[in-house]
Amino acid sequence: MRQKKEFNQPKIQTSAVGLATLVVDSKTLSLSQLIYKTVNSGFGKIAGLPGNSMIGKSVFVAHHESTLNEKAWIDFYKNILVAGFDEEKTHELLLNERKYMLQVFSPAENHIVVVVVSDVPRQRSESGKTKYELALRESEEHFKHIFEHIQDAFFVADLQGIIIDISPAIEIISKGLYIREELIGKSMARFAENTGDRQHFLDKLLKYQNVSDFRLSLINRDGSLIHVSVSAGLKMCDHDKTGKIYGSLRDITKRIVAEEKLQQTIQTYQDIFNTIDEALYIQDNNGVFIEVNEGAARLYGCERKDLIGLTPLDVAAPGMNNMEETQKKSMDVFATGESVRFDFWSKRMNGEFFLKDLIVNKGKYFDKDVLLATGRDITEIKKTEQKLREVIASKDKFFSIISHDLRSPFNSLLGLSSVLLELARDKEYDEMEKYAESIHNSANRAYELLINLLEWSQSQIGKMEYLPTLVDASQLIENEVDILSNQSAQKDVEIEIQMPDILLVFADKNMLSSIVRNLISNAIKFSHSGGRITVSGKMHKQKAVFGVHDKGIGMDSTTIEKLFHIDKSTSKPGTKNEQGTGLGLLLCKEFVEKNGGKIWVESSPGTGSSFYFELPVAAPTNFAG
Repeated sequence: MRQKKEFNQPKIQTSAVGLATLVVDSKTLSLSQLIYKTVNSGFGKIAGLPGNSMIGKSVFVAHHESTLNEKAWIDFYKNILVAGFDEEKTHELLLNERKYMLQVFSPAENHIVVVVVSDVPRQRSESGKTKYELALRESEEHFKHIFEHIQDAFFVADLQGIIIDISPAIEIISKGLYIREELIGKSMARFAENTGDRQHFLDKLLKYQNVSDFRLSLINRDGSLIHVSVSAGLKMCDHDKTGKIYGSLRDITKRIVAEEKLQQTIQTYQDIFNTIDEALYIQDNNGVFIEVNEGAARLYGCERKDLIGLTPLDVAAPGMNNMEETQKKSMDVFATGESVRFDFWSKRMNGEFFLKDLIVNKGKYFDKDVLLATGRDITEIKKTEQKLREVIASKDKFFSIISHDLRSPFNSLLGLSSVLLELARDKEYDEMEKYAESIHNSANRAYELLINLLEWSQSQIGKMEYLPTLVDASQLIENEVDILSNQSAQKDVEIEIQMPDILLVFADKNMLSSIVRNLISNAIKFSHSGGRITVSGKMHKQKAVFGVHDKGIGMDSTTIEKLFHIDKSTSKPGTKNEQGTGLGLLLCKEFVEKNGGKIWVESSPGTGSSFYFELPVAAPTNFAG
């Protein structure tokens, strides 16, 4: 293999031949880019100026007396960039009122070397050769030196792709597996990995006359691939319709390998990003989603592209979040870098609301500061937590009843029966009636408590059977009022029934009895002596609506909000200090809902209360029992 000669910089700098270089962009070449990058001392001497003073000057300004105008200069250099050198090789140039010959060529993409040779007058030297011929030969030597030493491989080929010449740099690109001499005369087609890419390159070259940065893969002698960037121009000869291809090959194998590794890294990131179950969001400093994963798309029931470009406000459940506070939290993360965690109500694309646990951190995304948010649906978790709280409250309520409410009436029974026994022994019969009445009342209260406790415990553990059928609610209510007549008579409370003769509902009879009994007992408890209770029932929009109205002490809004919640105690003594367990209304709500209805209350302090509930009047269409 031939050895390369070192580039002789001192020789170039001290040469009488003027040498200058320019660096331009071949794709956007303009006059403003034609600026001298380097200038040797020979160029300065010919121009009659210090070489350094030419650096940074425009070619056109420096040589405005040239025979070329601005457009001609641009076309002149464009042709050189395409062909590799000016086909005419020289151009007459006027400097300091003397004519010189200008030779220009392009040894590498976006590089131009300008050589100014000796003045035009052909004065014979002692050897009998003109100074012009000597300068021209020297400039050709410089061109040859650059051609052989630059790292890009330059080539010349005919229109069939046969290599006419190629620079020694091909030996570097092929890692020494090919040498220049053995490639000359060979077809370029034999080295292309993909014939389709090679043909596309040739088609493009024939159509546009030049091609820039076209990527090809060449097969090396050992079978490995060399990835190159090809830039080439086509020069046609008008007289015989032949032409030549002038081009360069730049080894971009390392760049391609780096790009492939980068693409693999990006793909790995995308795979991880999209296989995570939780929703991941990347937001810019305005809160806009610039990237989301598949988990986020699944969470909202849409595609990823549907979320990109939206903001948290766009996916928020209307009226269920403090958006001003949410935005402030995000801005604080940007400012401090400290992560924040909070609950956020969102809306799926189908309109369904759900609660999201959101963690927001500060991070980087392609060198930009962003918010990295992680979200997961916790709606069911919150429901489970609420059920757990209710279970714990039920347990606490149960033990409270067992330890206090149930023990209290039995203590009374034991105490009163003991006194009654003493009175019987002493035959004090007048006093015995009073104590017997107290014993009866305590026994009734204990019985009611046991019934409610039994029904409530059965419903909690799923042991209470639900047996719905058609029930005459009018007759059932009359029966319950009769059962409670003694209790109402003791407080001198009148119960009025405003019901149609027959009102059929579809419900479990035992549950309906418990609902009516508890609501009327509650009304008696909180009614004043001499008061009136009204029990009503009527049809309304295919439902039977019932009401129990009293004129008792009533309730404020705070107490009403606590009703029907086992974890919030609302039990109060009645107008005659009657004690309760707080289970009655809980049973009413549970039994009403079990029968497909709903229950609600209207009340205000001092005016009494009205409890309403509704039930279906016919069996549901899917009822099979």
